[in-house]
Amino acid sequence: MENDFTPQEALAMAERGATAPWTSYPRTPDWYYPAAGAWAAGLVLTVMELHGPARAAALVGLIALNTAFATWYRKVRSAWPKISTAPAEFKPAIRAFVLGAVVLLLLVAALGYLAGAVVAAPVAFAGVAGGLYAYEKAYERAAARTRVRVGGPA
Repeated sequence: MENDFTPQEALAMAERGATAPWTSYPRTPDWYYPAAGAWAAGLVLTVMELHGPARAAALVGLIALNTAFATWYRKVRSAWPKISTAPAEFKPAIRAFVLGAVVLLLLVAALGYLAGAVVAAPVAFAGVAGGLYAYEKAYERAAARTRVRVGGPA
């Protein structure tokens, strides 16, 4: 059985398929950024201010919220991209995200130690909400560049 594709067209089609989980995705809901920031602030307050059964209950609640969100988002997103197969256009955004997360973690930990949870929690909120928003915008730009490169829909 013959096909009508040249080898170059077949390779381009394969690359479009391989990059699809990275470039075809639903819009992130606007509530996600402040909700994630609030979750992070809640984690800071839980770890630094609560003790015993109250801490355990709060951690169970935070884990349940995170699990519910992750389960819902996997259903919405359907195809889940693997970091190891990220197109080249995404790698700078991923590196910046990881570096930013490490810096934020160290900053929040230092603030928590030196100034307390009441200072660290708002920084966690702003850093997580702002960092995720910045990553989302970098992700959108990387997806657009990838779609242009592989000849997919802009």
